[in-house]
Amino acid sequence: VTLCGIREIRRKKPLTNPLINGCLACPDGATRHGVTVRHGSYAWTATRAWFSGCAEDGKRKDEIAKVSSSTPFEHGRLTFASVVWKIAACGGEIVHPTRAQRAQMSRAAGDGFYMKHGRAKNDFFGIFFAPTPTFHPYDEYSPRNAAREMSALEDAAQDAGLTAALRATTPLYGPFLGAEFTHWEVETYFEIMMLCGAGVSLAEFAQYSIHSLRIWVACALMAKNVPRHTIKRLLRWRGDLSLEIYARLNDDEWASHVAATYSAHVDSTIAGQLARLGTIDLESAALRLGAAAAC
Repeated sequence: VTLCGIREIRRKKPLTNPLINGCLACPDGATRHGVTVRHGSYAWTATRAWFSGCAEDGKRKDEIAKVSSSTPFEHGRLTFASVVWKIAACGGEIVHPTRAQRAQMSRAAGDGFYMKHGRAKNDFFGIFFAPTPTFHPYDEYSPRNAAREMSALEDAAQDAGLTAALRATTPLYGPFLGAEFTHWEVETYFEIMMLCGAGVSLAEFAQYSIHSLRIWVACALMAKNVPRHTIKRLLRWRGDLSLEIYARLNDDEWASHVAATYSAHVDSTIAGQLARLGTIDLESAALRLGAAAAC
C-alpha cells in the first residue's frame, strides 16, 4: 500500500474539460526543457494520441512510455498491434486500415477502435484486462476524440513506413516511428501543454501530473452517475480501494446530498435495542466461535 502510494495525502488534482482542451490547443513552437511542440510532426501527433486516449481510458504513465532511453523494447508494451479498428462501411474489424478506409468512419455507424491493454502494475502479465479491450468510439463532432487522434497517428505512421507486418514490433507512442516515448519525454510534453496550452501557472502545475488524466476519468464517470462496478472496469481496477481514492465527489454533489439530509426521516434501529428479541449477543457469540475454531 505504501509503495503504491494509495494513502499518499499529496495526491494530484484531476484535470477538467477546459484544461484538457487547452492542452490540446497548445501553440506551435511552445518550448520547455529543450523540447519544442511542432504541429504536424510525428512526435506531436503521437502526443495528442496518447493524451486524448488517456483522457478517455485513464492509462497510466507506465503504460504509454518506458522508463528511460536505455529501457529495451519488451513484450507486453503497447504497439500498433494493440489497436484494431472497427469500421462498419468496410465490413467491421480491420487491423491495418488505409487512410481512405478510416475516412469512412462515423459516429452513427458505431465506428472506433479497440485498445488491447498490455502490462500494467496491477496486471503484470496482461491476463486480467487485455482479453477485454477498451473501445474508443469515433465522433466527428466532439471537441476532442481519441479515435480521431489515433487515426492521425495511423496516417503519420503509415506515411513513415508502417506496414501490417511491422505493427506487432512497433511501439504505439513515440517521438518517431519505431521509437517509444520515455517517462521524461511524456512528462515534458505534459508540462508544456499545461503551461503553454491550458495556461496553468508554474505554481499550480505542481498540483498536477499525467496521473491527473486517470483521476479525471474516474471523477467524470462518477459525476455522470456511472455505476461503481462499471467505473472499476473502465479504469481497469481489480479492487475497490483505488476507486475510493480516485473517484471523488464534486462539490455540488456534496451540497446536494447534504441538503437532502435536512428533510430526511430516519427510523432505523439495531437488534440490541429491540427487547422482544431477547439478550442473545450474536457478535460476542461469533467471536467466541471464531476463537474456538482457531484452536
